Amino acid sequence: MTMPGEFHQPRPVNARLVTKTSLPHPKPAIALLLALWHAAGKPASLEYGISAGAGLVLDESLLDELVDLFGTNAPLTPGRSEIEKWVAQNPLLTAQLEALNAAFELIWHLGSFSFAGKNLNRSAERSGGKRLPKLVEFTTNLDIIDACVERDMAAYTSVLLNWLSNGSWQSDSAMESSLIKTLAAFAEVSFYKTGKGDDGIVYTPHNVYNQFVHGDERVDLSAPGQERQGPTRIFAALVKDNLNPYLASAGQSVEMARSITPDAIQAYSRRAATAIGLSRLEIAIREHTIPDTAIEPGTEPPRNLIVFGAPGTGKSHDLDLRAKANFPGNGCITRVTFHPEYTYSQFVGAYKPWVELVENPEKSLDQQFRDSKITYRYEFGPFMETYVQALLHPNVRYVLLIEELNRANPAAAFGDIFQLLDRDTAGASKYPIATPNDMRGELWKRLYESSFFPEGDNTLFRYSNESAKAAARQLSLPPNMFIWATMNSADQGVFPMDTAFKRRWSFEYMDINHKCEVIRGFDVVLGENAHVVNWDGLRRKINELLLNECKVNEDKLLGPFFIAPEALDDPETFAAAFKDKVLLYLCEDAAKMKKPNLFKGCDHKTLTYSRICDEFDARGEEIFGLSLAEE
Repeated sequence: MTMPGEFHQPRPVNARLVTKTSLPHPKPAIALLLALWHAAGKPASLEYGISAGAGLVLDESLLDELVDLFGTNAPLTPGRSEIEKWVAQNPLLTAQLEALNAAFELIWHLGSFSFAGKNLNRSAERSGGKRLPKLVEFTTNLDIIDACVERDMAAYTSVLLNWLSNGSWQSDSAMESSLIKTLAAFAEVSFYKTGKGDDGIVYTPHNVYNQFVHGDERVDLSAPGQERQGPTRIFAALVKDNLNPYLASAGQSVEMARSITPDAIQAYSRRAATAIGLSRLEIAIREHTIPDTAIEPGTEPPRNLIVFGAPGTGKSHDLDLRAKANFPGNGCITRVTFHPEYTYSQFVGAYKPWVELVENPEKSLDQQFRDSKITYRYEFGPFMETYVQALLHPNVRYVLLIEELNRANPAAAFGDIFQLLDRDTAGASKYPIATPNDMRGELWKRLYESSFFPEGDNTLFRYSNESAKAAARQLSLPPNMFIWATMNSADQGVFPMDTAFKRRWSFEYMDINHKCEVIRGFDVVLGENAHVVNWDGLRRKINELLLNECKVNEDKLLGPFFIAPEALDDPETFAAAFKDKVLLYLCEDAAKMKKPNLFKGCDHKTLTYSRICDEFDARGEEIFGLSLAEE
């Protein structure tokens, strides 16, 4: 008995949402791809192209097969010289490999391109203007097209000739419309982005259609001031080439095609949304995602939590997402960053000078300021602001996020309130402390006087005068006040924490490879020969050298987000970030005393930071004695 072979998950396809890739005129490229597949006998893959100087020409045998295809099916056959001229100008031969993959792999899902020479990496065409022979591996989407067109090959080849010739050949309009609708359906599970960085929004064609359903007349494919990137460039080009029957180009925007009714685009948009849902595609986008970390019924997150780990493991980002999931109310999250000069008076509160303006409409504002007087009043810091809100809203959870906890002296910043961190099983402080005299009056006012209360706050607990005075006499953390913090013990200049302080916290270690799957698909371009290296693979190799050759602690290794994901798409941005962040950190901190052990590929007599940067620009990862370029 023979069983099916086991399925093995292929490597995820990099969405390449923010690259410089473009394909300005996709119609001729689509036409030649389809024509070559039919002419070559519908193969699984096809090698094509012969190097001619820096350019590429089509193989004579494939050109003969194209001429036969058109001669057999076209009522009027163009001459061989005409076909050869159209093919020579075709993007399938003139465009870079990366542009072809962005179009055919990420948008229409017709095939995947690689170089016919197996020893070449994907960036081989990025410099020098050269074009190299290629291998295209086809998908079953071509079989779907074949099933749609085989009834009338003459009409189909007229469309291919029209697109190949940039409109100089007469096409069958009904067949062209059918082919365009089919290609548009393939592209419904494609992804685009409005711009670089965290502010860029990822979208699909369905999200564009929906704007018209909601009544908008035009939709911008990229954010104002942002250059179109990667697939978004090609999306704009395909709309301009009339390859989406539901959209029309309108300058820098798109609008609904005039032949389409609102009802028709609404129905199609819903079908497109269902297609996206069933595709089960996963796009590795770190921003705009909040993990399912909301508090489950019957469970509680730690009241006092410290998340620690190596630099770049995403501690702040992860804690921020968890806070948004667990404390969703307006104003329920307060964030503060400790630094070496941060004090108790800033964190908790203190009397501070205050300008009391003497208002007089008959005098100028400048004169009113001159007549003003300096007084003193008690100012609450972020700790007390959060504390008061938690007391006034006992049924709402509040969290105080402290970034870089040990960059200040924690014992000095917390002072006597560190005693409050000892909590009972309900989450309240076990041991209340007497409120300092200077703080007591301000706390009473915040709890009792209505002038401090926002209007329409239905969750507010009303203190009587006596109950407010009682609450102001002592401090005791309520169960609904959480204190979360991040720290990195590897940072230079941090303050130590004593055991008494530490034992009042729950500690959570952020592993060095925490959520590395987010950046696993990112390839970067290194060195003057522009070879491609996987960023996560390079990071792991550097960490191995730090551990094994430099004998550093794990908290000095490189986390997945030591370089932000948005810096990984553009070669120049990545190179600058690698030098400014990674190399500077390695030279001045992690491997400061053991640079020869780490930079094995450099001349050990010239291991200055500037020299190492120059070597990195020239040779990439080889400065570490590594060779990781993709085969």
